[in-house]
Amino acid sequence: MFFAGWLFLGIYRDREFRDKHLFIKHRPTFKFNFFAPLGESDHTLNDLNPEQRNEEIMYQEYVEQGGGYKRSIALP
Repeated sequence: MFFAGWLFLGIYRDREFRDKHLFIKHRPTFKFNFFAPLGESDHTLNDLNPEQRNEEIMYQEYVEQGGGYKRSIALP
């Protein structure tokens, strides 16, 4: 049960306000914490180093495009 929870649950920080949210992933991954290095800035993916670029891409895939924000609850 713990293993399934780890694969299908995650925590992300809101782009603008940095609030934490627990969400259900649209597909399994071992990644648990998601954040957007770009935040609300005007920079692009090309302005990020490879590690930050990967973080941004994962955030977009799981939280924004995958609809994770629709299946989330705010954490204190």
